[in-house]
Amino acid sequence: MKYFGILIVIFISACSSTPLLNGVEHVRLTNHKLPNNCKFLGDIIVTEGNRITGKFISNSDLESGARNDLKNKACKLGGNAVVILNKSSSITGKNNIKTSVSITGNVYYCK
Repeated sequence: MKYFGILIVIFISACSSTPLLNGVEHVRLTNHKLPNNCKFLGDIIVTEGNRITGKFISNSDLESGARNDLKNKACKLGGNAVVILNKSSSITGKNNIKTSVSITGNVYYCK
């Protein structure tokens, strides 16, 4: 019974979206070309949800969790802008339930 409680806590925490870390408020997401004074720092790929937990997370939480994870990782690279290259969703089951969202982007530091 003790292990069942631990599994429930792990499962519930896995069903919440990724929170924003402190200090990422300055990171901006865009689909547009950035000015020439921006320095490329790297590529990042994030995924929020999976086939199991994604069924229990709302579509908006999957989307915002993926965006939050993108901003968090960009900030860790020292970036303040992300150009989104691709966004995709996985849909599972007879009811076409969205179970995950993946975003690929290029991270930049713009002065």
